[in-house]
Amino acid sequence: MVLKLTNRRFYRGLSVWSDQSGLLAICDDCLPLSSDAETAAQRLGGALQRLHEDLSDLVPILRECPAINNSPDWMQHPQPDAYWVVAVVEAMVRDFCWRPTIGRVMPTNSGQARLFLPSDDESIALAALEFSLFLLQVASREGAASIAGVREEVGARYRAARQAMRRIGLNQSTIALARSATRYGIPIDRLAMPGQLTQLGQGVHARRVSETATTQTSALASALARDKLAIAGMLARAGMPTPDTRAARSLEEAMAIAAKLGLPLVVKPRSGGKGKGVSVDIRTAEDLKQALQAAAKFQLGLVVERFIAGDDHRILVVGGRFVAAAKRLPAHVVGDGTSTVAELVARENLDPQRGMPFERLREKIELDAEAFRYLAQSGLDRH
Repeated sequence: MVLKLTNRRFYRGLSVWSDQSGLLAICDDCLPLSSDAETAAQRLGGALQRLHEDLSDLVPILRECPAINNSPDWMQHPQPDAYWVVAVVEAMVRDFCWRPTIGRVMPTNSGQARLFLPSDDESIALAALEFSLFLLQVASREGAASIAGVREEVGARYRAARQAMRRIGLNQSTIALARSATRYGIPIDRLAMPGQLTQLGQGVHARRVSETATTQTSALASALARDKLAIAGMLARAGMPTPDTRAARSLEEAMAIAAKLGLPLVVKPRSGGKGKGVSVDIRTAEDLKQALQAAAKFQLGLVVERFIAGDDHRILVVGGRFVAAAKRLPAHVVGDGTSTVAELVARENLDPQRGMPFERLREKIELDAEAFRYLAQSGLDRH
């Protein structure tokens, strides 16, 4: 192994190392300190370059290291392995920090590397550091050999690291508020970790937020928004056009309701959010059965309603005023006349805006049961 973590300390806020929070990591540097050092560094640099080329589909952050990809002279750094690790950690933690900044490699006694890794949380920085050290170990271990044999291990370790960081870090909604507060100089404090409860400001001016809910959000309004049957009834009584929505307490009752409403239909759990367990545009009895079983897994009751085709918009209201709207488009790919659906999906998933759920602006496309159903309706398959 080229670098081995031997000591660490997390600094919250201003320190002698940085004006931002971060992890100070002390590592043993095992690159030879002799005339062979330049040769060893060049060999490692070549292995890291192949790692970037061969594993970037599994580890997207390798494409997002400007300190490496946009700087051909990075190998000239006195400690190129340490410089590379810092660059990878920066890319790893960027999605989970409200104050993303640049790390540093600092001079120290020979045989060691001292790294300052910017992060709002120690556990996030440590998960990123451990994964980057693992990648460095893969590169140094494989040398000139192919790294095809370690793809499965690398992919699994990367997913595990990102999932661990995601469990600890703020999701897209909360971190957007935190980053906006940072731009205005508003102090930020995580109140419960892991969790999304965060305080913006201090004293009488403090406001607590969790995802899109704040201290000014009504608990009753939140409960109504989650109850799809209740909110449909409220909108209908207010004169809003709504689909015919009915609740069912069992699969048999849901099937009977579906027979009365007729196809196409929408099936969803009565409570919950984020589209979990929701199936739309159901057009066959077999698809209806599968959709009901998927929604029943959440044990929150069932809702069956008539499907209405059209556009889906999400509207943002702040302080009683409409401020923004977003048109929501289902995940999709566009054929090129030669590629299979699976190949098109794999290519689309390379988009840096796509990631795991609530990690990036958009999620990676998954060819799941609903996708296969839609393909079958269109006379297609993944191949």
